[in-house]
Amino acid sequence: IIMNNLAIYPKNSFDDYEETEELLKTRNIQIIKIDYIIQEYSDKYHRQKIQIKTYAKGPILKATNKEKLGERINYNIRKNIGATFHTENLSNIYANPAFSNKYYFTTADVKWVNDED
Repeated sequence: IIMNNLAIYPKNSFDDYEETEELLKTRNIQIIKIDYIIQEYSDKYHRQKIQIKTYAKGPILKATNKEKLGERINYNIRKNIGATFHTENLSNIYANPAFSNKYYFTTADVKWVNDED
């Protein structure tokens, strides 16, 4: 999920990663499931909206770190949608939203599950 990524972070995000050992260690993050919901048509983007919801699990202890890793997961999902459809130029540096020819994609917060879920 987070390996082999090159990213440019705002200074405060970079400092968070530098100071948080839990975020720097290699983790065994697993994507359990990816769901989507087709939502309303956007007159602004002239496309149908699809919201993606990812379910993941991994040995992350703090809720704030789960949130930060969830943001990285969602960024990579949106970035890869843009790369797949060659629509990177239609979005911002966070690839939010991401676009295909017929749809635009947003991501909901990653839902972190445990083995009992």
